[in-house]
Amino acid sequence: MGRKILRFMPQLIIIILVSLESKMLLAFIWVSIHELTHLLISYKLSLKREKIGIHPLGAYLKIRDLDYTSPNTDILISVSGPLSNLFFAIIFYSLFHFFQVDFFWLSFRSNIVLFIFNMLPAFPLDGARILRALLSKKRLYKRAYKITVNCSFIIASILLSGFIFLLIFRVINLSLGIMAVSIFIWTYKEKERIMYIIMGDIVKKRSRFIKQKYIESKSISVSLDLSLAEALGLIDKNKYNVFLLLDQEMRFLGTLYEEDIILSAKEYGNITLEELIAIEGFKSKLHRD
Repeated sequence: MGRKILRFMPQLIIIILVSLESKMLLAFIWVSIHELTHLLISYKLSLKREKIGIHPLGAYLKIRDLDYTSPNTDILISVSGPLSNLFFAIIFYSLFHFFQVDFFWLSFRSNIVLFIFNMLPAFPLDGARILRALLSKKRLYKRAYKITVNCSFIIASILLSGFIFLLIFRVINLSLGIMAVSIFIWTYKEKERIMYIIMGDIVKKRSRFIKQKYIESKSISVSLDLSLAEALGLIDKNKYNVFLLLDQEMRFLGTLYEEDIILSAKEYGNITLEELIAIEGFKSKLHRD
């Protein structure tokens, strides 16, 4: 039960931010439209929807293998929800300017809050996925992930500081406190997922290769004192990685493929590459051509 409540915390925060009165049905509708926009774009991109449903706080969507898509696909899906809210915010602000109807103003406020909140680069919001995908275009995926995690922790700290500052003056901003705590929790969970995503990506590459008939490759020259965990951290997401082993004199000793690294990590633990190639029988697996 606790995990289910945590999963829906972002929608709960948005509803609190938008209104604490009798406008929750309207907030429910716009949160649901936000998620359904993600669904529509994922459908157009032929991604499998693992789970979609309705709960008391809105709609929720889980897309299978979203962590293993290309950066551009991840950005497109992630930004679609906030952009839909921005679009509706502009529409209803324009309508309210001419007609002064409360429904138009409340719809504008709901959508603009949804847009701003979801564009924050903090987990589990869309902004974090967008930032991570943008960074991964120029950096190793692990490095991009860590930068995004650190950014998320900073935002959570700022929000929590704001909550404490207001509390000193006896102003209780419940939504600010809930937001800060939920971001801290989600960010900690994401921090633990980095290596699992990288390892999972290696497994998924084969199916992508079969489907696309090609895959980009990347060669990395590494020192023998590098550990297997460090080597895994150098793996570039969505590319097939080849490790060129060099000694201290930068002499070429052989080649290891990414599957060699992950299988060795499972079998021998976090040993160094030097220890790995010294294992009896392993040298025969070393590619020297």
